Amino acid sequence: MTRPATPTSASRYKRAGRPAAAWALVLPIALALFLGSCGGTSRTATATPGREGAGLTLVGSSASYIVLFNVVDPERMYTPTQVARRHPSEGELLLAGTMAPIARGSRHTEFHLYDRSTGRTLAGPAPRISLVDETSGAGAPFEPALMQDLVIGPGDLHFGNNTVIPLGHRFRADIDVAGERIVFGGTLL
Repeated sequence: MTRPATPTSASRYKRAGRPAAAWALVLPIALALFLGSCGGTSRTATATPGREGAGLTLVGSSASYIVLFNVVDPERMYTPTQVARRHPSEGELLLAGTMAPIARGSRHTEFHLYDRSTGRTLAGPAPRISLVDETSGAGAPFEPALMQDLVIGPGDLHFGNNTVIPLGHRFRADIDVAGERIVFGGTLL
């Protein structure tokens, strides 16, 4: 059964001051847990954030999972070896999978996966994710990698990658977690 994707607020927590970053992460998760318990019918949600750092945050759920979906500015991703060697101060730590390069028009698209009954962050099962640019009709290549923010750490465990989502285009993200489907949609203006 497909559950609704519910809009929350524009997400810029990774660019906020680091103390604010923790609160900006906790509040959407709390909201996700509350909304995930509500259920509902299938629909698509749209958010229209400000022009600078266009972003989007949506919450959806299935029978077993809650998913927090964020689209934010592109992120640099580092392997554990690169982190040890370079000591970057921001970006994503790549835990599993392959990182995509930052191309023109890229956004960092991430899916935070939670157990609906316990609220615990999950590192699996790995979701199958399909992104479609509904404005052009083209599919957007997307291979989810397991990662976490370098500053926030394990509390930001998620599946994601950089992918091109043009401003002004309507997109749809279909996520399948162990046979349970959640559909998200939106427009970055």
